Amino acid sequence: MLKTIISVIVISLLFWGCAAPTYFKDSSWTEQPTSVKVVYVDPTISNPKQLTDGLPEYKDDLGKWFENVVSEKINEESRKKVKTSIEKVDASALSVQVVKLGEKDFEAPAYTNMDGADVYLVLSNIWFGSESEEYMTVQGNQASEAMQTTPYSGVSAYNFFKAKARYAFYDAKTGKILAYGVKEGKASLRSIDVTGSDWDYATRGLIGDIVAFTPVVQW
Repeated sequence: MLKTIISVIVISLLFWGCAAPTYFKDSSWTEQPTSVKVVYVDPTISNPKQLTDGLPEYKDDLGKWFENVVSEKINEESRKKVKTSIEKVDASALSVQVVKLGEKDFEAPAYTNMDGADVYLVLSNIWFGSESEEYMTVQGNQASEAMQTTPYSGVSAYNFFKAKARYAFYDAKTGKILAYGVKEGKASLRSIDVTGSDWDYATRGLIGDIVAFTPVVQW
């Protein structure tokens, strides 16, 4: 029996081999902090209906839900060894620190009133919404030759619910920036409706990716 060989190639605007970096961590930051305080600004919601459909009980207070998920995820990744607190601040309380991300300038979010924790995690440009990504399906040459057909390729679009943010970690005592970047988490959508599970999965993915490869994570 002939077996069809299918290869799936991810197409993105930037190929992985030459994509610009999305994060930076100072190599001197190696010690797990005892406490982290997260400060964030109100998120942007691309489609408010996705909030009322997915998290109806939080449609008027998304911040409460967001704070719970962020705290739980950091506690999970740190094995509960890092005391975590979180606070929503006005956008005017944040500034930017221009740093290098790869070869380009990057505006890392900054916060000046840092006390009460070893490390601060500043989140800005938080965005929730749906986006599609294109994947190309290519029938391999072996299958094509066996079936005496020409190689087939086609593009399929898949929909995701995403959570995105810019972030920066700071040493609260010295004000030194420890890590920064832009990250996203995403949940695959099986229908046009966005559920609470999609919100949860995307947000946990975002926070998990932000703390990954930092000393906050305890393996």
